Amino acid sequence: EDIRILAQRLHHLGKLGVNATWSLSQLSRFDFEGEREFLHEHAERVEYKLRPNYANVDDKAAAGLSWIYRQAARANQRLFLS
Repeated sequence: EDIRILAQRLHHLGKLGVNATWSLSQLSRFDFEGEREFLHEHAERVEYKLRPNYANVDDKAAAGLSWIYRQAARANQRLFLS
């Protein structure tokens, strides 16, 4: 994402009276593997129709998004992905 666009969104939200913040995060290999394990233990496995033997819990993006949302939940925050 272009940081200038993020800054513009933040400015626009502030004009609307929304108390918004943003941050950049980098998921470590250790955290990534932990999140994949979390998904395998806690999420329902749903196989992709177009990719046999591959499921949501195997998807790298699912692990990343899970980590992002769980970080926000731990901080008692809501988030919107763009």
